Amino acid sequence: MPDLRSQSLHYLRDGRVKVLDAITPEGELRPVVVRARVDGHHGAYEVVLADTVWSCPCGRLVCPHIPAVQLCTNWPSKAAKTYRQGRAA
Repeated sequence: MPDLRSQSLHYLRDGRVKVLDAITPEGELRPVVVRARVDGHHGAYEVVLADTVWSCPCGRLVCPHIPAVQLCTNWPSKAAKTYRQGRAA
């Protein structure tokens, strides 16, 4: 099974990540609210960022859908090439 980074990048490269809504306050570098659709291998999942909490209904212990959306919305992601203690470099 591919690692988290490989899975997340696969979704992005195949055009399976679609940001449906994103609210970025003026002067900020990343959105504070995100709603995205990720067409995964076993279904479509709505990934949401609300109140600084990311969620995905896939139920997987290690979810590749959230990191895929984080990568395309400028959020630190476990799928980033360099990831250290909650911050992507």
